[in-house]
Amino acid sequence: MAKKVVDGLNIILTKEEEKKVTKKPTENAEAYELFLKGHEYFTRGTKSDFERALTLFEEAVRLDPKFAQAFAEIAIVSSSMYRLYIRRPEMLDRAEAAAKNIGELEGETAQYFWAMSRIALQRGDAEDALRFAKRAVEIDPTYSLGNLALGFAYQTLGMKEEAAQALEEYVRQRENDINAHFSLLVVTT
Repeated sequence: MAKKVVDGLNIILTKEEEKKVTKKPTENAEAYELFLKGHEYFTRGTKSDFERALTLFEEAVRLDPKFAQAFAEIAIVSSSMYRLYIRRPEMLDRAEAAAKNIGELEGETAQYFWAMSRIALQRGDAEDALRFAKRAVEIDPTYSLGNLALGFAYQTLGMKEEAAQALEEYVRQRENDINAHFSLLVVTT
């Protein structure tokens, strides 16, 4: 679908952009459906919805063990559950195992380093979180979540100016996302 839009607009993409537009997250339709359902549950934000989302994402990777984006969602949900509901280390262990699966499937991508930054921050290691976030942005400056991770790591380290700069870039990349604006507001007040 995205490829048809690009072709219809007569836009010329770089090889890297072309790869992103044409790459399918999975060939398994059932796994993808579970992924979409999991994402819907995750956005609701309750503990029971997070638990349901996690179950759906784990079923998706059971059906397609090479579904990197589903592993990313497992890392997100697990670390979010740790932060908001279940302060047990095994939640972060689960997130880290999922992040390592991303690394095995995709290599050291921006998504991998972003996930590792998020986990390091939850573990209380802001220095590692910063190192991982910097690497995510270095690999792909257009990966907005890298700038979000960078902003949070800087904020945790008390580096307000650097945090604001990273989150300003995050807002620029996601200007229509109210959460991006909120993140910047929190750091600058």
